[in-house]
Amino acid sequence: MTLNLALMGTIFILPVYMQQVLHYTAIQTGIYLIPLSFSILFISFVTGPISQKINNKYLLLFGIFIAAIGVFVLQNRFSGPEIVTGSDLAIGLLIYGVGMGFVLALLGNMLISAVAIDGYLI
Repeated sequence: MTLNLALMGTIFILPVYMQQVLHYTAIQTGIYLIPLSFSILFISFVTGPISQKINNKYLLLFGIFIAAIGVFVLQNRFSGPEIVTGSDLAIGLLIYGVGMGFVLALLGNMLISAVAIDGYLI
């Protein structure tokens, strides 16, 4: 749940930052957020077949690790004195989206598989 809140925070705060601080239009902001959306979408589809071959626990840790790398890349883009551009953000968001695609797909799968046939959690 914490990772889902982190993703929702990113989706809420980053467009405000891009429009208020970087002075991008709403269209430009949406275009620069496309890598995040498509990477989550694509990796969510790929995670299903991969999770049948590899233990979900290891894939979940891998996804968290990749998402942490994406956050680190985003943090490094903001920490320097140079001006942050949308393409700089897109690289970090792409990596972050790959990690979150693994995490969100696996957490949903693990939660549904934990529910017994009668509808109660085990």
